[in-house]
Amino acid sequence: MAKSPIKKPTKKSVKSPAKSTTKLPAKAKEKSSPKKPALKPNAKPAPKSASKPLSKIDFSISSKPDPRNLEPISLDEMNDDIFSTLSKIFGGKNLSDEDLNAFLDSKMATGELPSSMDLDPLDEAQSIIYEAWNTQGKEKVKLAYKALELSDKCADAYVILAQEEAKTLPAKLDFYRKGVEAGKRSLDEDFFTETIGNFWMAMETRPYMRARFGLADCLLKMGLTKEALGHFRELLVLNPSDNQGVRYTLMHLLLSLKLDKELGQLLAGYPDDGAAELLYTSALLQFRQNDKKGKASLLLKEAMEMNPHIPAFLLGKKKITRSQQTDFENGKIDSLEMGSEEEAAFYYFNAYSSWKETEGALTWLANS
Repeated sequence: MAKSPIKKPTKKSVKSPAKSTTKLPAKAKEKSSPKKPALKPNAKPAPKSASKPLSKIDFSISSKPDPRNLEPISLDEMNDDIFSTLSKIFGGKNLSDEDLNAFLDSKMATGELPSSMDLDPLDEAQSIIYEAWNTQGKEKVKLAYKALELSDKCADAYVILAQEEAKTLPAKLDFYRKGVEAGKRSLDEDFFTETIGNFWMAMETRPYMRARFGLADCLLKMGLTKEALGHFRELLVLNPSDNQGVRYTLMHLLLSLKLDKELGQLLAGYPDDGAAELLYTSALLQFRQNDKKGKASLLLKEAMEMNPHIPAFLLGKKKITRSQQTDFENGKIDSLEMGSEEEAAFYYFNAYSSWKETEGALTWLANS
């Protein structure tokens, strides 16, 4: 008896089966790997935009960003990747959902089911990664190695090994570097320059993006700030829509380095993002710039409406717990509820030093 044809699941947001890498000086993201962790987050030479003067880097986006997408891999994304692979199996590279299901209906009706042998090695390896994302521990690591046996271009396998097997930051860094190189080898020579700005929209770029986000985050944790900064900038050049939540980590990094001009350009590129941490940071930046028109106070008021708990943490009236400190340091955050105390604690973890180092900022906050 023929089985029912595969139907593409209805899209809805769920927590990713993969551990978040991100957001972070210990925040998303694959919204990735994750890291910021974003609330509810893609060998050829990479473009050299990161080395350009900041004025040549365009942080503006054409579509409304997903606020606080810290998860490196979402169910929607997994479904899209799987159906992209299925399209290849069933003889068409750009089949619509309806066409793919119709094709399946006809094949199942005649018993002509496609074989996994129709996949190239990388596609077959990626199908194993989908399975790994739904497992834990040793089995997840085992599947990652199995994927690499099929194709050494499987960047997501190295991401899993960095997250699940590596026990030290240098070991994680090694896996992430290998993942980035594998991702580069999996793409055509001209892919980086031809798709810049819409990089994430091509499914095959996402393993590379996940690996590079993990690499940047790991470098940041190891104190290799300059190299990390270059990767974060480049990720946004490739994908300014920022499905991974790179902007949150980059925002805190620029704030701590007092790169206020670049920070202002970054924040201006996401005017529809109402995340509290962006609003509080925007207010602090305006205060730093000797605000003369009261804009800083207006921004602070808006930020406090979005999350009223953050001032209490910044002013020492509330403390983050030891477990929160550990989780934030290790990037163990899948998502943060907007307006919650946990979100406030996370902002304190990332931004307190910048508020403290800005003369008069905490006093201004206390009097607001």
